[in-house]
Amino acid sequence: MGKLYFFPSTLRDFGFGRLAMDEILSEEVSELLRDFESLGGRPMDAMSDLTISVVSSLWRIVAGERLSRKDPR
Repeated sequence: MGKLYFFPSTLRDFGFGRLAMDEILSEEVSELLRDFESLGGRPMDAMSDLTISVVSSLWRIVAGERLSRKDPR
């Protein structure tokens, strides 16, 4: 039974369900949508953009700093 509570408790430790995490995710989704809209309907690699957004969100939660989507790393 302890395993069932490990993940929710660990996620809460990282901020899941808190306003700060909601803000982080909202900012990342807003930027992702702006990038998609700027393409004007041209073909794109959505998987790459989504992956960058997920990694950026996780990095911001864990390390406290935001990665730029334009960063070549």
